[in-house]
Amino acid sequence: MLYMMLALVLGAPVSASTADVQRQDAKEVAREFAECAGFWRAYAEFVQDLQPSTAEQTANIGNGASIAASYFASSFAASPAVWVKRYEESEQIRWRSFLSDQLVTVEEVEMRTADCAAIAPVQKEIIDELRDREAGVE
Repeated sequence: MLYMMLALVLGAPVSASTADVQRQDAKEVAREFAECAGFWRAYAEFVQDLQPSTAEQTANIGNGASIAASYFASSFAASPAVWVKRYEESEQIRWRSFLSDQLVTVEEVEMRTADCAAIAPVQKEIIDELRDREAGVE
């Protein structure tokens, strides 16, 4: 299942020829989800005062991205939560600065939103799979 999701996020077939390739693919995908989680959280903070419902929805999407990042990071990191947090917080700080200081254009925000939204279906599949596991559904 993990490798099918890797292929979906990477947009190409995943080579299963060596553990190193699989590990690197998982690392790239985990990092993308962690960075999206940071972006969503920074964006949620930015719109909190003007659009509280959008901020709440965006923060929830960020939580899902963080879960997806941990899911992939668990395949290579001894401490997935720590690994994910490092990338997530770095991206959140970066975007918080960009947004508050108006260092990005609306187009750049829209592009990042689109990039992160594009992997949301995989994020949802991961969350559904984890819920099913917890409920004992296979």
